[in-house]
Amino acid sequence: MSELQNFIERLLIISKNDEINKQDVMNLLTDDLQNELPINIYFEEKLDLYKALESVESQILKRASMKYKTTTEIAEALNVNQSTISKKLKKYNIKLRNVKL
Repeated sequence: MSELQNFIERLLIISKNDEINKQDVMNLLTDDLQNELPINIYFEEKLDLYKALESVESQILKRASMKYKTTTEIAEALNVNQSTISKKLKKYNIKLRNVKL
């Protein structure tokens, strides 16, 4: 049920007018299928923009940490400084995957 609620909330955000149409649904479904891990924002009674941004940032970093081996690779992919990535990973307690060859 929460997945359906989340999907509808995302539709409301991306809809360009007051009505959700078939194209909006198809666009969102296509976007979800193209992404390995969809990024979710859950709305409570009151949306705290700072918390929502942190949630998205954390999800992006988690996804990147699964895809890339080093903070340098993540930084290049996200177009930010490596030191920024290191600080953010520490802030959200995200570990890089350990790859043994």
